[in-house]
Amino acid sequence: MKRLLAITFMGLASLLAGCEDDKKRAAATKPSILRVVNLVSDAPIISIDINASRFIDVSFGQASPVRAVSPANYQLTVHYSDPDGVTRTDLISEAFTLTSSQESTLIVRGTLAAPTVARLDDPSVVEIPENRTEVRFYNSLSTSQSVDVYLSNTPDSDSINGISPVTLTADGSNSLTEMASGSYRLLVTLSGDSDIVYDSGSFDLPSASRRMIAVVDSFEVDGNGVRGLVFNNNGTAAFLGENLPTAVRVANFIADQALVDVMIDGQVAFEDVPFGGVSEYNIGAPRDISLDVVLDGSATSIYDSTRTLV
Repeated sequence: MKRLLAITFMGLASLLAGCEDDKKRAAATKPSILRVVNLVSDAPIISIDINASRFIDVSFGQASPVRAVSPANYQLTVHYSDPDGVTRTDLISEAFTLTSSQESTLIVRGTLAAPTVARLDDPSVVEIPENRTEVRFYNSLSTSQSVDVYLSNTPDSDSINGISPVTLTADGSNSLTEMASGSYRLLVTLSGDSDIVYDSGSFDLPSASRRMIAVVDSFEVDGNGVRGLVFNNNGTAAFLGENLPTAVRVANFIADQALVDVMIDGQVAFEDVPFGGVSEYNIGAPRDISLDVVLDGSATSIYDSTRTLV
């Protein structure tokens, strides 16, 4: 009887040891999570190869969806093709390693003349509590300026008073931070300044989710050169309520009108636009406008329309 019990206990111990080994092997083989982002300010689109195989073609300001890949050593190659599709440049070729249970974001940034790769690593998402969101900020401005990022939980206000900023140096980021889900407003200033250079408008941080918010180059006419983007598991999302300026100019191709004036909301916005000529930009806020084209120096309207400026 004692011998039978001993054998039984030994068998149970071996089974438990086997289970522990299985758990360790399972943990060791959990996949890595990979995302690639194009923030090369003068590259409309880049091609990403991983181990000489195409991973994704990604436009400026866009991120690939996150992908599960095996933990291993890899070779990253970044290509750029001129708009004519003829000249191809290999921008970057470098090795990197992905480890188990880790989410890695490779950010290709800088310029075509001086591209670099930034890497941000976080633990893979296991479970984020309901009504909580994990957020990380990153500064990709090619101007190498530091910025202060304010995340306001009062989305109908553009005030930064009383809000502690997250300061991001050039190519800098903060640690992954958990906060309450809900409606927010992102406000950005250059470090040490109180003038807001970017305003996201109201947006939501969804429950039980993770978001990366990047401060990136913007190319709007007469803007501040700063914009915010948010990356999720599916790619990139713009801030739909962001307050960016809108720019309008007009061209006169009315054959029998040497000069015309163009009015916006009853006020002369463009004066003496010659036939075949193009006006300067008129900068304003996104809005609906009434547009009237009038004969030079008169109130006679020869065309009117309603337009939405976005």
